Amino acid sequence: MTVVTVEATWRMNRVEFVAPHSESGTVIGYGEILLEEPDAPGGIYGVLPAEAISRQMADVMQETVDVQGMTVTFDFAVSALEAFFERWRSEDEEELPPPEMPLPRAAPLTEMPERLPPPAYTDTVPPPTPGDWPAPPPSEE
Repeated sequence: MTVVTVEATWRMNRVEFVAPHSESGTVIGYGEILLEEPDAPGGIYGVLPAEAISRQMADVMQETVDVQGMTVTFDFAVSALEAFFERWRSEDEEELPPPEMPLPRAAPLTEMPERLPPPAYTDTVPPPTPGDWPAPPPSEE
């Protein structure tokens, strides 16, 4: 049995804003646990899902954290995200839409015979068609 020692580190995976401009707006952060082998350079052992973290927007807008030597409010971070998305939206509007692709042509229909030939081999005998009924056995009267 091989024993592997790993270091577990939480990292952000996805963030959702639910109705951020309403009084009941919520921010939800989804994280993951990164498992790394400390003795192997770049040795990622795996990733596990972490619990979701949620807060009411009204409760956290003025909270602060230190990021790269700057004190940042959550309100500032949300405003920065809005500015990025507004810029990307306007960039996307300026791009020409992709050219329309022609619809594919339909394949021609294949004529079906009145009766399909029986397969070359089969486990069961196919039912006869009405014109192929065997003649009734002669009566013994």
